[in-house]
Amino acid sequence: MWQIWFISGLIPFRSAFSLPWMWVADNENESSRFQARERLIMRIAVPNKGRLHDPSVTLLERAGLHLEGAAERKLYADTVDPDVQLLFARAADIPQYVRDGAAAVGITGRDQVIESGCNLTELVDLEFGRCQLVLAAPEDGTLSSPADVAGGSVATEFPRVTRQYLKNNAIDAEIVEVTGATELTPHVEMADAIVDITSTGTTLRMNRLSVIDEVLESSVRLYANPERVDDSKVKQLVTAFNSVLTAEGKRYLMMNAPQDRLDAVREVIPGLGGPTIMDVAGEDTVAVHVVVDERDVFEIVSELKAVGASGILVTEIERLVEWSRSNEISLGVVSHWYIYNFVTRLTIVTIERPMTSYGRKSIRLCTIVLSLENINCAESLVGLNYLCNIL
Repeated sequence: MWQIWFISGLIPFRSAFSLPWMWVADNENESSRFQARERLIMRIAVPNKGRLHDPSVTLLERAGLHLEGAAERKLYADTVDPDVQLLFARAADIPQYVRDGAAAVGITGRDQVIESGCNLTELVDLEFGRCQLVLAAPEDGTLSSPADVAGGSVATEFPRVTRQYLKNNAIDAEIVEVTGATELTPHVEMADAIVDITSTGTTLRMNRLSVIDEVLESSVRLYANPERVDDSKVKQLVTAFNSVLTAEGKRYLMMNAPQDRLDAVREVIPGLGGPTIMDVAGEDTVAVHVVVDERDVFEIVSELKAVGASGILVTEIERLVEWSRSNEISLGVVSHWYIYNFVTRLTIVTIERPMTSYGRKSIRLCTIVLSLENINCAESLVGLNYLCNIL
């Protein structure tokens, strides 16, 4: 029988929590019957190369979807979750893959989705690959405003976006479609101006082009087929990605403090939802845990020492999930729990990557910090430490 373990001492604790969507085999026969059942595989379309590929795969790994085997030069890749598969495609093609149902969700730029004209649902801004689509013209030319483009021509790899921009600004200009080297076109008299992507402006300056106007802001985002938005796996993926993004720029502080100095410690660390306080057995000392912004750590540590805190430990947070009362908890994409209790806030902090990984089984350590409306609830909500893919 499967058990849940406390993090301190790994003392077995038989779970009173239900495990929806998680099938546990008591014997080999049941396991075989389960594996024979047909599964609905969720495919995630991921950029196959270029500047978006590595950050996308890194985000998936940090979210707990570790790739199995080398993914280079493959069209598909399995993950540690047997119900989730990656599909590698050009970033420009991903919107069509998701629209047509070849993938349930896709990771690609906002510019690519708008250019494709596909009706997709944006789920998460993944906060990388930020860039702008801009209208630019030669530095030594006569074009200095969007209106100056009227009657001329604009070269671009984004004809749909460019056409809509010109229409919105009542500009009548010819669109010249190209598939690369857009910056070259004004210098060889193929076009008077261009609409192209830039992130730092370096390429434009190197080609003696200056920005006239911003057409569109873009970043890499998670998009879903509208018919798959409510799928449980899609929701789990959104939770996993958000937990990684929320943990960015956060640090987990642990320390000991004398009970008579606790108020002073509280004033120093107004962290995420306030600190979690735990008694230390046999001592007039408490253990204090809190999540704080990374930029505040340097100053906070000095202030904590000044008010009597000791044994201060600062660690990175890999993932952080905040839930309101009675919400479903999803740690990663393979294990789920319902907690039935009067929880005002539950903050889940995953501090370490998987400690053990073999076959289809992966166990992680995690620390769970509870902020309760009623401290008596803590008796049934301490030390939940079980993250396992049993398939």
